[in-house]
Amino acid sequence: MKKAHIFLAIIVVMIGILGISSNVFADQQILTSMIIQPGPVTLSVGEKGAYTVYPLDQNGNPFLERFTVTWESLIPTVATINNSGLIKGISSGIATMIVTVTSGNFTPIYGVVPVYVTSPEDPIPTTFKISPSQVSIKIGKTQMLKISVLDQDGDRFTGNLLKMFVSYDRQIAIADGQGIITGISAGNTGIFVVVTDGIHPLLSATVDVIVRQ
Repeated sequence: MKKAHIFLAIIVVMIGILGISSNVFADQQILTSMIIQPGPVTLSVGEKGAYTVYPLDQNGNPFLERFTVTWESLIPTVATINNSGLIKGISSGIATMIVTVTSGNFTPIYGVVPVYVTSPEDPIPTTFKISPSQVSIKIGKTQMLKISVLDQDGDRFTGNLLKMFVSYDRQIAIADGQGIITGISAGNTGIFVVVTDGIHPLLSATVDVIVRQ
């Protein structure tokens, strides 16, 4: 009888140990993702900035295990970065930064952030004009918007530009990537226009659209 009690006690102890082990395993942090702050950085040539990385576990909590962060600039002629996240603008352009976080046997995680570098001599898209400023078309007809962008000196901006056209109501009118508006049904709506060179602040405006029968 005493042996049975001892055997039962051993089983209880083993179950307890297994339970503790499973809880420890369940509570183990797993390197899963990261937060990179701040967002995209814009620097002048010669100016410095910094990125900070905050690794997270599988539950979105701060990862508390030991980890290593490494950074790499894909275009160091535009901007450099060291493993502390310190950035320096070298020349005008856009540089992509790759960050790698490793910890023990966990799978490494990666992040990508851009750095925009400008020079005082660079033309900056500052204002733009849309022609026509208001569109009135019939159903099924089209009208193309023409955009002229000026720099900080009032001269025509000659750099690369991305233009986007978004209709507030596609049931009334639509616009393609070239700024060609097509009337769909009678009514009033607007086309939201965005212009950017990918480095400086966006320029935006709304063009009123009237579609007639």
